[in-house]
Amino acid sequence: MLATLQAGTQSINTIRARLLSRGGIYIAAIFLTYLSLGVGLLKTMDFFTRQHAPARFGALLAILFGLWMLKDFFLPDWGWRLQSPGRIGVIARQSAKKPPSRL
Repeated sequence: MLATLQAGTQSINTIRARLLSRGGIYIAAIFLTYLSLGVGLLKTMDFFTRQHAPARFGALLAILFGLWMLKDFFLPDWGWRLQSPGRIGVIARQSAKKPPSRL
């Protein structure tokens, strides 16, 4: 746009028309970019919510962890246990004993 203004031999109306046309092209390109991104995002969300894939995956995960906890209760010595490592428990107990810090 600065190069258009420096072209001193043209009339002000020609420069104004050139600036408006190039500015309009820039604004239209930005608008179309954001429109296509929005439509793509909506299509993606529609794809995932139409089949309820995230909800089904979360429900399946919750059921599996629930079954694992039942296994830990009824068969505690069989397989892996669903628990944090022992060192994490020690750190949690130590931090619970500390008085709260003042800012």
